Amino acid sequence: YDSDEAPAVKKFEKEAPLATPATDAPAAAEKEEEESDKEICAKGVELYREGKYEEAIEYFKQAAVKCNGKAQCFLATCYLKGQGTEKDYAKAIQYFQMSARKDNKQALYSLGLCYEKGLGVEKDLTYARSYYEKAAALGHSGAQGKLESK
Repeated sequence: YDSDEAPAVKKFEKEAPLATPATDAPAAAEKEEEESDKEICAKGVELYREGKYEEAIEYFKQAAVKCNGKAQCFLATCYLKGQGTEKDYAKAIQYFQMSARKDNKQALYSLGLCYEKGLGVEKDLTYARSYYEKAAALGHSGAQGKLESK
């Protein structure tokens, strides 16, 4: 550096340190893992739509463990309907709740249905309405329809 530029360069480097591979590695690994979860879930959705529920569940479980809300919701649906597995309302509710915590509008709507019909939980129309309201606020048309009809 030119002696006149040295103080400015030092100040710039102090205020805006250059990124190094070591400091960027965790962020890059996290992004790669996140994309991987989405890819795993997408493969599960593809299999689900083909009616290959048992295979889909394996993908949903992998992504759900990594807190993928969409995978949690699909997995809950499989447990609720007995698609590719035995019906298990307790597991369905558990996974719907995990997904709902991530503001998954389908999971919120499904919890509303479970409370309305008493599937895996005690029937409670107040809770059902609360879940429908949250789903509707996120744009779920089925939930909006439920609220309009009540």
